Amino acid sequence: MTDTNQNMRIALLGDLHTFRYYAHPWQLLNKRPIGLLNLYLNRRKKFKHKYLPALLNHLQQQSPQTLLLTGDLTTTGLPSEFKDAYKTLKPLLDKYKTHLVPGNHDRYIPSITKQKLLEKHFPNQTPKSYPNLQPLHGKWQLLSINASIPRGLNAQGKLGQDQLEKIKSLTQNLTESDGLIILSHYPIYSPANQHNHKNHELLDATQLQQTLQASPAKQIYIHGHIHKPWLLKLPISQHPFTLSLNTGAPVMTSPLYPQGQGYWTIDLPQNTQDKITFNHYAPTPNDDDTYSISLTATKKYDTSIDTKKLNYRKPTTDEIRLIKYLIPLNSGLYISDEVDSTIMVNELRGGMGSLEITTISDKSHDTRQFGNRISDCQFNDIDGICVIASLHLDKEGSLFELDIWKTDSSDLIKIPENSTFSPV
Repeated sequence: MTDTNQNMRIALLGDLHTFRYYAHPWQLLNKRPIGLLNLYLNRRKKFKHKYLPALLNHLQQQSPQTLLLTGDLTTTGLPSEFKDAYKTLKPLLDKYKTHLVPGNHDRYIPSITKQKLLEKHFPNQTPKSYPNLQPLHGKWQLLSINASIPRGLNAQGKLGQDQLEKIKSLTQNLTESDGLIILSHYPIYSPANQHNHKNHELLDATQLQQTLQASPAKQIYIHGHIHKPWLLKLPISQHPFTLSLNTGAPVMTSPLYPQGQGYWTIDLPQNTQDKITFNHYAPTPNDDDTYSISLTATKKYDTSIDTKKLNYRKPTTDEIRLIKYLIPLNSGLYISDEVDSTIMVNELRGGMGSLEITTISDKSHDTRQFGNRISDCQFNDIDGICVIASLHLDKEGSLFELDIWKTDSSDLIKIPENSTFSPV
């Protein structure tokens, strides 16, 4: 799909997790029995692939030009699962330019990696080596990276020093007018309420963050792995534009997504200064046991705005109350109850109500860097939707950002006056 503004429509699909119950005896001399047991007891009850044909048909109705897949097409990496995944996706692969990176389940055991089963089944969709940088659309480039390696009984990922150095080399000459979409399986950052188990983390996420921050290009980091769709701005105030999008798991059901988590589209302009539109589509159950696929959220980001030039203002009473709640008693940090206190805030683009925090006397806010998250809480917006708030410090230990994440990915309406904050 290309409109008069020369936008490219990109479709995004996350963790499909096709599965088979049966494996030959010689295919079980590894950790597959554990995976198959988990499949039988847990995963099969949540992943409902009967919803996939209608979902993929709806995706094709959006007329994308490009398809990005974040990996985990399989569950235990059986050859039959790769065949099923290819058969399922073939109508899309035949129509759209497709880019695919492996997930940890696609590298489930060492022999899968050695035999390159993913690459054999998807030879035209996977790069020959990682990292891989190639033109995508206009000023935008696509960087594919691979942190999925066989890890025994855990699901940790690791890029390794060699890949990190190559990423730095490939991105160091990009400018502020360039755009970079990073395609990965593992997240680089998660919302404050998403406490990832150490057995599922990207081991060198901090090093990757530092490498990408060194490039002034506008960046969109697309990943899967954590089965929860989200779109958020990374807590990096000094970087011109960095978003993180989790594709989720298209057919994984839950109370929030009873027919699966659906898929995303991005309308990407040629010029990185123009607006980008993100759409999330997910099935909605009907009263007659059928379902329809509807647009659940639309976000438009104006990348022409420079965060360093946004206007600072005094915080509201509710914002001060929330920040004060998040400050630990033994932290040594303090702000006044009065709105005319010395702190100032800057509304962060794409942050659903997130704020950069500085002081009237602080002249260094352009160069401050994210240090760490010190606390989290939750409350309900006035529309009843749960909101997760996190307080970040900079590397000097000063208040840095109030990160707001509304669990339906919409913007914060208002911090209710009678809100009761509670720990996450």
